[in-house]
Amino acid sequence: LEDLGYKESPSSVSYEVLKRMASRDAVVSAIILTRVNQVSSFTKPERYSRDGLGFEIVLRDKYAVPTDEQKRVMTAIETFLENCGFQDDLDSDNFDSFIRKLVRDSLTYDQTCFEIVPDRKGRPSQILAVDSSTIRFASEDYTHMTNFQYKQESKDSKVRWVQIINGEIKAAFSSKELAFGVRNPRSDINVTPYGFSELEQLIHQITSHLYAEEYNSRYFSQGGTTKGILNIKQDPNTANREQIEMFKRQWKA
Repeated sequence: LEDLGYKESPSSVSYEVLKRMASRDAVVSAIILTRVNQVSSFTKPERYSRDGLGFEIVLRDKYAVPTDEQKRVMTAIETFLENCGFQDDLDSDNFDSFIRKLVRDSLTYDQTCFEIVPDRKGRPSQILAVDSSTIRFASEDYTHMTNFQYKQESKDSKVRWVQIINGEIKAAFSSKELAFGVRNPRSDINVTPYGFSELEQLIHQITSHLYAEEYNSRYFSQGGTTKGILNIKQDPNTANREQIEMFKRQWKA
C-alpha cells in the first residue's frame, strides 16, 4: 500500500488477528499478563521499593561521584519518568500504566510506539503511549502521494511514521515525534522495519489450541452422547463383502 503513503506490514497475520489471539486464548492471555506484571514491578524508583525492585538514575561512569548539578538533573529525570512528563497530569499515564501498555503491545505485535510531545523549545516534555496496531511506516514519497497536511520544516521533521485509523491516515510523525521499537528485527527488505511477533511465529499452534478449546466447550455445553447408530445387516446370500468394507473405510475417513 505504498501508493497510499505508507508501507503495510507484509505479515500474513493482521494486527486484528494478533489482538484476538492475545485476548481469546486463555494460555496466551495469562502469559502476557504475567510478563506485564513482572516488568511493571520495575516502574517505581528503587529506593521506594521494599523488595529492592525498581529503576535508578545513575551516571554512565559507575565509578564517578555525581555533582550537585548532576544530582538535580537525575532527580528531574526520575520525576519525568514517574509522571511520563514534567507536568503531573492526572489525565495522562503514570510510568506504571505507560509501561504496561508498551509491554502488552510488544508481546502482541512485537511493536512498541509512543509519542514524544515537545515543549516550546522543542525539548521532550511528555511521552504518550500510542496504539501500536495503528502505526505504519511512511513511504519515501509520502508528501507527494497523500493529501494529508503535515508541516515539514527540516530533514529531521521528515515524515517517518503515520497513524492509520479505519483505513485513513489520521496523523503523521517524524522520528523525533514518535518512538518505534521492535524486539525481533529482520534484515529482509520486504518486512523491515516491522518486527516478528511470537504470536505470529506460533500461529498454527495457537490456532490448533483455539480449535481444541472450542471443541471441548461444545462437547460439554451440547453433550457428547451418540446421536444415532448405523447398523448394516449382512445377508450371506446377497451382500457384497468388498462393498461393505469400502463403505467402512469411507465412513472412518
